[in-house]
Amino acid sequence: MNAIAYKFNPNTTTTLDDLIDSRVYRIKMKLLQKEKLDNSDKEFLVDKINCNSFSKSGIPIMGWMFSFRDFTKLYVVKFNNFIHEYRAVNKTSLRKYLNSTGYWQISYIVEVSSY
Repeated sequence: MNAIAYKFNPNTTTTLDDLIDSRVYRIKMKLLQKEKLDNSDKEFLVDKINCNSFSKSGIPIMGWMFSFRDFTKLYVVKFNNFIHEYRAVNKTSLRKYLNSTGYWQISYIVEVSSY
């Protein structure tokens, strides 16, 4: 079974039990128990995974890293003649995230199958 999170900051005094009420913890538990996520949870994951500077596939909270690599897919996106990589649960949530950040002229979104 996949671990819920790992400590990436050795100086943190926060325990994993302190984070039980966080949205990230609840989403990770849903995924580990193979429950279906609703659209707001998917959009939340895409936003938080792609908008942090600590990880390309996880969400950091108070010194703990919640990795979602096993539950997300890697996508290559081309817009304005630039190519970027993003992780998302599905293409729909990624497109919604990109539109909310102002990227309207998307040329293509391609899922990378073997990563």
